[in-house]
Amino acid sequence: MPTPTPSPLARRAAPLYGLHPDALERLGAFESEVLQAPTADGEIILKVIDVNHRSQDQVQAEIDWLLALRERDLPVAQPIPTLTGRWTEPLDVEGTHAATAVAYRKSPGEHRRYDAWNDDHARKLGTLLGQLHAHTRNWTPPGPTRPDWRDVDVLDQAATAYPDDDAMQNAVVRLLPHANALTTRLPDVGLVHADAHAWNVLIDHHDTLTLIDFDDAIRAPYLHDLAIALYYPVATRPDEPAARTAERFLGPFLEGFDAVAPRPHGNSEDVATLLAMRIADLAIAVHLTVPPGDWTDDLRTTATRLRDRTVTQHDLVPLATLRTFFD
Repeated sequence: MPTPTPSPLARRAAPLYGLHPDALERLGAFESEVLQAPTADGEIILKVIDVNHRSQDQVQAEIDWLLALRERDLPVAQPIPTLTGRWTEPLDVEGTHAATAVAYRKSPGEHRRYDAWNDDHARKLGTLLGQLHAHTRNWTPPGPTRPDWRDVDVLDQAATAYPDDDAMQNAVVRLLPHANALTTRLPDVGLVHADAHAWNVLIDHHDTLTLIDFDDAIRAPYLHDLAIALYYPVATRPDEPAARTAERFLGPFLEGFDAVAPRPHGNSEDVATLLAMRIADLAIAVHLTVPPGDWTDDLRTTATRLRDRTVTQHDLVPLATLRTFFD
């Protein structure tokens, strides 16, 4: 199967960073076009972000946070400026701002599936998220801010994603009051990564973790980050008992987190609601964003599992297990 070619916008962005357009290798193009190119100083990751996905101000806010975190020597993605010193670059089509270019130094290490993680990896992820929370609790963004968590979820678009599925629509209607209640129950709100999982973590040969892809960073209850970190090791192992997977992950993860940051406000039922919101959000988002021709058998299986879990309101992690760690 031929490798997809970079878009005209990506080719236009490449020289802004001293890259030759023909050197670009397209890595993916889900919500943003992601490419890489070699340089004398190592690989560069170039992203072309549609303004309908993130505004230039929102991209700049992501870069501002990354730069502040790197000033604290935290292992996160390293932004790089254009040749003229700009951190974000508008890309126009016929005089209209269509996308924003941004680039990063490729971080060291590689992705590892959760079945290759050990307790130390989970502990280090908890420590790193705790360090991010400790930082942002005392940091004021110098410019634009990231969006609010309820402004970017897609729960209210269930009818658009599932126009002929009354069961799915009704399930989301039942979930919404619980989701809305969190906005008053969890006043402990700040800037969070919102997508800390194994595919956004690189692990090098020293077992050092680097957190990348801050594209989903939002202002949300700090507990949101913990729920998302728990979601993926459990959800990606559907054949394993959820309680056992959750216990194995949460023990060292929270040990690392608690050592460097205060535990966010919230209890086991709040975590359960956040997990349910994640499942419904993903079920809806995949129908809204993936073109019909891009659906694969694996994607259909995953989407069906997400939809069915939303409809049955079956807890991803047993509440009794969550109570052990959050009550």
